[in-house]
Amino acid sequence: MKKKERTKNVVLMQESERNTVDTIVKFMNIGKQESRNGYSYFPHTHLEYEFIYMLAGEVKYNCNDDVFTVSKGDLYFIQPGQKHIEYSDSEYVSFYYIKCLLYNLKGEYEYLAKSPEYQKIKKANGEIKRIFFKIFQETHNKKIGYRQVNECLLTELICEIKRYFYTSEAEHIGGDDRFPEFDYSNHKNEIVNEVVDILKSNISEFYTVKELAACVRISESYLFALFNKVLHLSPIAFMVNLKIEQGKKMLLKTDMTIKGIADYLGFCSPSHFSRAFKDACGVSPKFYKEQHKEI
Repeated sequence: MKKKERTKNVVLMQESERNTVDTIVKFMNIGKQESRNGYSYFPHTHLEYEFIYMLAGEVKYNCNDDVFTVSKGDLYFIQPGQKHIEYSDSEYVSFYYIKCLLYNLKGEYEYLAKSPEYQKIKKANGEIKRIFFKIFQETHNKKIGYRQVNECLLTELICEIKRYFYTSEAEHIGGDDRFPEFDYSNHKNEIVNEVVDILKSNISEFYTVKELAACVRISESYLFALFNKVLHLSPIAFMVNLKIEQGKKMLLKTDMTIKGIADYLGFCSPSHFSRAFKDACGVSPKFYKEQHKEI
């Protein structure tokens, strides 16, 4: 007698919004750094995220005046607007670095951690190493859809980072505040937003802090303090970074010369624009355009 066939269907439902990662990722680039007999990189800030996975050696980095040490197998990341410097005395240093932009569903910058203390994972798991290797491989091969694949892999990386902090002992120190929403609702942030709107609407102008403070009818020191608290940048540093971000778009989406872009953004000369661009991005405008040219 033939046995009756049985079907088993298991449906797993999401039980909590806490388990959702609502992050929009825009991949920019990945690189692999190899240095012998020491390594250093000057103090700088940028508006993109930078994720670093250590392959060999030891690196010290200073982020917002806090000093940390990382070595083989460690991961650390730098958030938008954080001033940082890296240096090493190791005979051989090697690491992957990824630059990308992260946004929440409102289109605002997403900040993963409240302080540099929670921007480092000692002895990251094998999945994190696999993600870096895969993104490097995808970018090197440049097959159809590699950018979309990289953005999916970066979303996976964000999930791995959040899982680490939510399941480690660090969770008991700060709970869910480890990954706060970037709140624009209070009055102080509205003032910052007003200044940001002025800067965006007058991208060709260079303002002083005094001029910006007068526009929103507050003191220079108060404006400076607000920008540092909300955006972790001075008003002038934010203004320059805003111009650099616009410059990136113009380099990739227009045929304007570097001189034309510098003039449009209000820089006094092409060399002034190029210096500011290299300080923010680590490469010259010309190299950046060639590096991101679609193949």
